[in-house]
Amino acid sequence: MNIIERIDRPCEYVEVAQTALIACQYLYLWLFAGPDDAYKVYSLAILMAFEFVMVHSGLFMAAMPLKASIRLFIPLYGLFAFGHSMREGDYTIVILYLATVLNRMRFAFFNVSKSVKQRVVKQSMIALAVYFVLTVSVVCAESVIPSFSLGAAFSESASYTREVRAGGLFVEKPYVPICLGFLYYSVCRY
Repeated sequence: MNIIERIDRPCEYVEVAQTALIACQYLYLWLFAGPDDAYKVYSLAILMAFEFVMVHSGLFMAAMPLKASIRLFIPLYGLFAFGHSMREGDYTIVILYLATVLNRMRFAFFNVSKSVKQRVVKQSMIALAVYFVLTVSVVCAESVIPSFSLGAAFSESASYTREVRAGGLFVEKPYVPICLGFLYYSVCRY
């Protein structure tokens, strides 16, 4: 058993704690966001859109050989993370991306048992399926999702419109991606 397999269980606990913390942040903003939280709401809404890239990278990096991950997937997906950070001046997404890549790549740099690698691939496939099902469900049900503190008053406030640099459902109705984020991080972990 190598070092990666020995620290696998503690890393799993850290992942669960990190995921629970993110879910709580989404829930808090959904229920109690105020004008000062406009930047956080916008960043977390963009993070849910970026999660599409992250769930794919998890599957590809877990299943593909190390050289393919290093040469192709890390730079390709990193462009999305760095591109958003450079435009927005918010490094939350790039920090989460780098932490996630580091966590996922711990299996790629060492020879781990086949059972550990299969577990990682299975978790990535489940995360991708959960993300897809929840995204479609939440988008289709957006008219019945309670907006709580992220209703029209919030999305039309000067503090929120000042932060918004994109368009679409996730930005115009911030309760949709925040609800999606809460549900996704509540049921899924990497």
